Amino acid sequence: MVLHLTFNKIRIKSKSLPIHWSYIEEKSTVALLSDEFIIIYMGWIINNKNKIVADDLGMTPGTNLAIKELADIGQLTHVSIFSTGDYFKDGINMLSENNIKKGLHFNLTYGKSANGPHELTDKHGIFKYGFIGILLKSFKPSVRKIIEKELNAQLNILKSKINYISHIDGHRHVHMIPTISNLVKRVSKEFNIKEIRV
Repeated sequence: MVLHLTFNKIRIKSKSLPIHWSYIEEKSTVALLSDEFIIIYMGWIINNKNKIVADDLGMTPGTNLAIKELADIGQLTHVSIFSTGDYFKDGINMLSENNIKKGLHFNLTYGKSANGPHELTDKHGIFKYGFIGILLKSFKPSVRKIIEKELNAQLNILKSKINYISHIDGHRHVHMIPTISNLVKRVSKEFNIKEIRV
């Protein structure tokens, strides 16, 4: 089986990517690529330049390893980081010598909150809603305050480990929900972040 990714007239064959077929308790990289674009998101275009982004650094050891290998062979321009991921520190350490641009993969739907239990989590601080749940909840002013606090906390965690945050995007694209998008735009200015992936 040959996997082809095509974006803006660029074609990458699977043999040019470090495809890993078996990670313990994880989907293969191919499954991640085809299911949810977790490993590589053929990203946005700014000033006619392709942005090739790998999402989810910090989510799992396998994701971290695949992103590192792609970065090492020059197949990525950016990486989006789960600052609340269980493997966040490992992922940051793996890319410490790499000059790839690093941004926040803002998360409201997976794993733990940066702020502990609140209305969007269970009693252990684990997010409990998917995209639709977050969309519906975001209409409440009290939830928007929780979301803004969460965004600031996730950015501060990331800022404590890297010198410059190049961009923000969102896990499951939560940053594109209109009520949340306005918060992301405002907070990104406060952190001097120039790019928000759409």
